[in-house]
Order: sequence, then C-alpha cells, then structure tokens
Amino acid sequence: MNIYCIFLILILEIQFIYGQTTSADGECNPVNKLIGKPQTNNCCQERYIECENGHVTKIYLLFNTRSGSIPPELRNLPKLVSLNLFCNNLSGSIPPELGNLSNLVSLNLFLNNLSGSIPPELGNLSNLKELQLDSNNLSGSIPPELGNLSNLENLRLDGNNLSGSIPPELGNLSNLKELKLDGNNLSGSIPPELGNLSNLKELKLDGNNLSGSIPPELGNLSNLKELTINRNNLSGSFPPELGNLSNLEKLKLFGNNLSGSIPSELGNLSNLKELDLSINNLSGSIPSELGNLSNFEILNLFSNNLSGSIPPELGNLSSLKSLDLSINNLSGSIPSELGNLSNFEILWLKNNTLSGSIPPELGNLSSLKSLRLDGNNLSGSIPPELGNLSNLKSLWLNNNNLSGPIPPELRILQNTEILSGEIETTQDKSIEKNIEKDSYNNKDDLKIDGNFKKGNDVLSNDSNVNSDKTISNSNDQFKKKGIMDNNDDDHNINNNNMTTSSTNSNNSISSVSKLYRRRRTGMAVNHTPILLGVRRPKSSVYKKVEM
Repeated sequence: MNIYCIFLILILEIQFIYGQTTSADGECNPVNKLIGKPQTNNCCQERYIECENGHVTKIYLLFNTRSGSIPPELRNLPKLVSLNLFCNNLSGSIPPELGNLSNLVSLNLFLNNLSGSIPPELGNLSNLKELQLDSNNLSGSIPPELGNLSNLENLRLDGNNLSGSIPPELGNLSNLKELKLDGNNLSGSIPPELGNLSNLKELKLDGNNLSGSIPPELGNLSNLKELTINRNNLSGSFPPELGNLSNLEKLKLFGNNLSGSIPSELGNLSNLKELDLSINNLSGSIPSELGNLSNFEILNLFSNNLSGSIPPELGNLSSLKSLDLSINNLSGSIPSELGNLSNFEILWLKNNTLSGSIPPELGNLSSLKSLRLDGNNLSGSIPPELGNLSNLKSLWLNNNNLSGPIPPELRILQNTEILSGEIETTQDKSIEKNIEKDSYNNKDDLKIDGNFKKGNDVLSNDSNVNSDKTISNSNDQFKKKGIMDNNDDDHNINNNNMTTSSTNSNNSISSVSKLYRRRRTGMAVNHTPILLGVRRPKSSVYKKVEM
C-alpha cells in the first residue's frame, strides 16, 4: 500500500466527518455507478463523498479494489470541485466528458491502470489547479490544449507511455509550480518556452528520449528547486545560465551526451545540495568555484572525460557526504584538504591517473564508509592513519604502484559486511604458500573471487582499451563507462608491489589476506574488504561493452 495514499486517507477521514450533508437529489446516479451502489442509494452518506446545498462537490474514492471505467456521466456534476480517484484499479480511457466540469479544481487519477490518450477536452477546465495522471498506462501525445489551464499549479504526467514532443504551449502555465513528465517516451527537444514558468519549483524530464541541447532559457526559472533531465539523449554544452538558479537544490543531468566544460557559474548556486553530471562527455577541469557551495551533500561527476587535478577547494565543502570522480582522466595528487570533510561517507576516485601518495589526512574522515582509490598511479606506502576509519566498510587500493609494508593499523577495521570468496590461482600452490609468508612478489595471476560487488562494474579480460560502456534502461540506452578485469567480481588483490618486513609478519599481508581465505560458504567476515595486491598491466582494465 502506497504510504502517500495512506497519509491522504487519514486526512480525508477527518474532513468527511465534518463535511457531509444529507442529500444530492439527481446527482447521485453517476456517483453510485462509480462506486457500484444501487441508484436509490444516497451517495452523500458514503465515505469520501461530500455534498453541499444538494450538490456533489468532492469525491475521494481511494483503494477501490473493483475494476472498471470512469463513468462519463460524471459530467452531470456541475458543482464538482475535486475528483480524486487515485490508488485504484480503474481501467479504460479518461472520459473526454470530464472537460465539462467547469468548477473542477483538482483532478487526481494517478496510480490506476488507465489507458488511451489524454483528452484534449481537459484543456477546458479553466479553474483546474491540480492535474495528476501519473503512474498509469496512458499513451499518445501530450495535448497542447493543456496550455490553456492558466490556473494550473501541479501537472504530473510521469510514469506513463506518452510519446511525441513536449508542447511549447505548456510555457503558458504561468502559475505552474510542479511539472513532472519523467518516465515516458517523449522525444524531440526541450521547448525554450518552459523558461517562462517563473513560479516553477520542480521540473522533472528524466527517463525519456529527449534530444538537442538544454535551453539556456531554463536559467530564468528563479524559483526552481529541482531540475532533473537525466537519462535522455541531450547533447551540446552545459548552459552557464543555469548558474542563475539561485534557489536550486538538486541538479541531475546524468546519462546524456553533454560535452564541453563544467561552467564555473555553478559556483553561484549557494543552495545546491546535489549535483550529478555523471555519464556524459564533459571535458576540461573541475571548476574550483564548486568549493563555494557550502550546502553541497552529493557531487557525482564520474564517467566523463574530465582532466586536470582535483581542486583542493573541494575540501571546503563541510556538508559533503558523497564524492564520486571515478572514471575520468584526472591527474595530479589527491588533495590533503579532502581530509577536512568530516561528514564524508563515500569517496570514489577510482580509474583516473592520479599519482603521488595517499594523503594521511584521509584518516580524519571519521564517517567514511567506502574509499575507492583503485585504478590509479598512486605510489608510496599505505598511511597507517587509514586504520582510524572505524566506520569503513570497503577499502579499494588495487591497481596502483603502492609499496612498503601493510600497516598493522588496518587490522582494526571491522564491520558486519557479508563476504564469501576463495583464492584462485593459475600458478602452482607455492603462490598461496608465499602469501602465508607475507610476500606479494611476482604473483601476476593471483586473484580473489567474491560476491561483494559494487554497482554495475563488469569485469573482462579484453586488452582493447575504450572509455565507455553502454547500459540500457526502460526507455533507451545511455552511455556509462565502466571497468573490467579478468572476469572477476571486484575482489582483486592485484596490481601493487606490496611487501612486508619479516619483523611484522604477524601484522602484515598474511593477516590481511587471510581475511579472504574463506571458501564459498556465505559466512560472515567481520572485517573491512581491503583490496591491495601485485602489479598487473593496465591494458586489461578498460573496455566498452553493451548490456
């Protein structure tokens, strides 16, 4: 049962206790047909039917388990203000006769099995403030007549099978606060007329087949708090005008074909909490101005072509919880300033060309749960300060040039992660014996198979290097870059030059590797997965695949 619907029921129970009147002669016939009662039934005595002065004014029919269609006779309710039939099993088409309900303010039909097209006659409902037809099986195009609804504040058509283009007439809805068209099959470009919706607070167009560029006119939406256009086929550059959206809290454009650089103007979005530009073709450097966004909580830029160094100014983002810059061309060292981010939970910098040592300041990230630095050119030793990360659940350091002893401090990292795995070799058993002797020399084929898998990473042994992979969703395919390596899960202990001193043999690599020396029995291992290992050529790391 939808929790949103349950909440509404509680409110409506209170409303109808005090809102009912005795009779609505002549108007109960279509209502009784809707609720499956005899024509002689006094509908005003029914729960969720409200009458005033002999007229039916509000219908709230929720969780009706009966199937059936919406009676077109509802057009004979001239004083009807609210028609709310959401969270039912209603089927069939939306009657065009509903367009005759000139006093209707709220029409909510979401979460049903309605099919067919949206009647253009709904554009006659001049007093309508709320139109919610989401989560049905509606098809066809969006009627441009909906642009006539000058009082409309909420328009939700998401989660259907609507096709065709977005009507530019929707730009006439000057009072609109919420526009949700996501999860359909809409195509064509985004109308620049949407930039006229000065009262709009939420615009969701994700999960369609929209193409073309992002209209710079969207930068005029001064009241906008959420803009999500992810998982489409948008191209072109990122409009710097979006930096004018001073009230914006969420900006999600991932899974498109956007190119060019990230505008420094985004540093003006002082209320921004989440920015997701991942899985595009963005290039250039990460703007240091992003370090001005003190309310930032999530920053995802993975799977692009970004280059240059990681701005140390990101260390100013005191509210940041998640930073994913993986699968780019970032170089230089990891800024020690990232160790200032006390709220950090996820730090993923995997598969770049980062060099230098691992900053010991990362050991200050007391809230950190996942740290991925694998697939870079990091060198030097592992800082013992990482042993301070008491909340860490996964630590990935493989595919680097790390050397020196394994800090005994890493042994204190514990959690309740479930891990089952086994050591496999393509060489003789002496490799396994050498591990017990705390040596990681020349074991190029050593790997660990496990079931602790992250995200959609797909592993392969193809030596061809490519930068992208393609994954599909319910509407289309969009580009995603990924890593592949030897047809394993991500439990490889490889591609480093780790050794340990004989004086610390009990606290070094054998104590770490033994965490993984479990057969596939599904047992719980109360330790953090730590991926280290020996060096292997990086030519087998990247590949483009179709999924």
